[in-house]
Amino acid sequence: MKAKTKLTKLWSFLLALVMLVGLLPATALAEEPDAALQFADAPGEYFYNISGDYNSEGPTVNTTFTLTEPTMITGIWTYHWNAGNYDIDFSRQTIQLKDTNTNTLVYSGAVRVGHIWNVRNCDWIVLPNIILPAGTYQVIDSHHESWCALNNKGVCMIKGYSITPSATADFSADPTAALALLNAAKTGAKNSTWDNGTKTLTLNGVNFTSTASTALKLPKDATIVLANGTTNTIEGGNSTSGNCYGIYTIGNLTIKGGGKLNVTGGRATVGDSNGIVVYSNLSITDGTITAKGGTAHNGSYGIVTGKSVSISGNAMVTSTAGSACYWSNGINSSNNVTISGSASVTAQGNTVTAAGDAEFYGSYGISVKNDLSVSGTAWVSATGSNITGINDPAQVDSFGLFVGNNTTISGTSQVTAKGDRDSMWNLNGSLRVDGYTITFNSNGSTGYMKAVTGGITAYTLPANGFEAPSGKKFKGWATSAKGAVIASRAIIVSADTTLYAIWESNQKPTIEKPTIEKPTIEKPTIKKSTIKKLSEGKKSFKITWKKVKGVSGYQVQYSTSKKFAKKTSKIITCKGNKKFTKTVKKLKSGKKYYVRIRGYKIVGTKKSYSKWSAAKLSKRIK
Repeated sequence: MKAKTKLTKLWSFLLALVMLVGLLPATALAEEPDAALQFADAPGEYFYNISGDYNSEGPTVNTTFTLTEPTMITGIWTYHWNAGNYDIDFSRQTIQLKDTNTNTLVYSGAVRVGHIWNVRNCDWIVLPNIILPAGTYQVIDSHHESWCALNNKGVCMIKGYSITPSATADFSADPTAALALLNAAKTGAKNSTWDNGTKTLTLNGVNFTSTASTALKLPKDATIVLANGTTNTIEGGNSTSGNCYGIYTIGNLTIKGGGKLNVTGGRATVGDSNGIVVYSNLSITDGTITAKGGTAHNGSYGIVTGKSVSISGNAMVTSTAGSACYWSNGINSSNNVTISGSASVTAQGNTVTAAGDAEFYGSYGISVKNDLSVSGTAWVSATGSNITGINDPAQVDSFGLFVGNNTTISGTSQVTAKGDRDSMWNLNGSLRVDGYTITFNSNGSTGYMKAVTGGITAYTLPANGFEAPSGKKFKGWATSAKGAVIASRAIIVSADTTLYAIWESNQKPTIEKPTIEKPTIEKPTIKKSTIKKLSEGKKSFKITWKKVKGVSGYQVQYSTSKKFAKKTSKIITCKGNKKFTKTVKKLKSGKKYYVRIRGYKIVGTKKSYSKWSAAKLSKRIK
């Protein structure tokens, strides 16, 4: 915490030290309330506002102070040097704080009274325990006659300490401190509240971002009320050693109210990242809730519960997981998921990049250990994402809906599910869609298949019961006569539906092998080079030739045989077309050598040569 103060005289600073001594309880008046000691015991550090002769001339420093960061104000002290000379009703006296930027009161508290030595009622204090955001504030004392003040300038002290965003707002351990953290991040004029009896947190607009791995922690059987018209953001920090949570609840949690709640878990480099975690049951009855899991090494979850999830009423829920290495689920429930009323739910798994040696890797929109029920006019969209890094399809699970037992969809509710592997999977139970009829159309063939009415209990699409037309075979089912074949093994029905048999030819097509002509590659024409000079040296000769444009290099051949017999001939390659001389060494003395040259050109991977030049005979080698 930092505050701007101006101590203009050295004796003013010494006066402050004297007054600190005066905060000790007086033995002569020990029977009086010991407010000074309460102020001295308040947590935090002192910063002062003391100057001038407070007995006669009055102080010369404004009663304002500036905070450069959110600060918990634990105590305010004002000095009333002649309060004993007045008939004061102390029950009506206050010390207040005003935000000088908005000119509004941010605190008002009834005073407690103490004394220094034998000066009665000189110490007036309040213990606000409030968090103020950065800004400039003025101390206002209700009794100007006795307060050592003049023209809004007075003698006072303030105590407090900095509030950093590194803490968890933990209502299970310290509700007062947790609420102070949230209210320091409020977005409007109204504070959020906590009812310790009902374990109810009413959010009136906050934007709380913590660097702690858990942003908000709630006790069991807690309730969050989202005040109408408010937007409330809770964001947790990253962790390099464990899990991350936006909201962590020890037991049951209920979320209601007409406001908005946005919850995000931080990045977990070794553990899980969770938007909302509830160790028992989660009930959402109203409001607009967005829960996001962050990027995680293990698993990322938008919403995860130890028991059941119930979303009802007019609730609008978007639950999105982040990318992970093992599991990425929008909603993950260890018991049942029930979506009813006119609720709207969007659940999205994210990309899984497989790591380690897990038996399965999964990305699910909604994952339910037991039963899923969707009823009323509810709307649900569940999407699983792609899984990379695994070649074995048996290890890859990407489903919009992954249900351990039974799925029941009733009323006029609508469900859309999509996954890379399939739209949905009922592990041990069945899919039941009440209130609709499915009929089957032969689509040009003969035969009959009975319609299913009242409830569909088949998990997969049925086998074909029609006779195939001549020369045709059954390809699959579609929702229109010329529609695309349904790729998944199950469909989710939201109205009476007709399934059409799709037929394809059973004749193997004749595939003619194409005639592939080998391309003709013409050899380039290379002009023949000529030898300009041949001179002898000690066991060597030097050849100089005429440059040929467009070649890649040259070859020099020499031999003691006029016909360049293979046994007596050698070839030296000279790459490039910038040097046109070559000295050949380590020759036999007394011998004469026939020498000739040719150019070559490289096209692609092929090397083509010109004809050899006319040979020249050297003199005897020295």
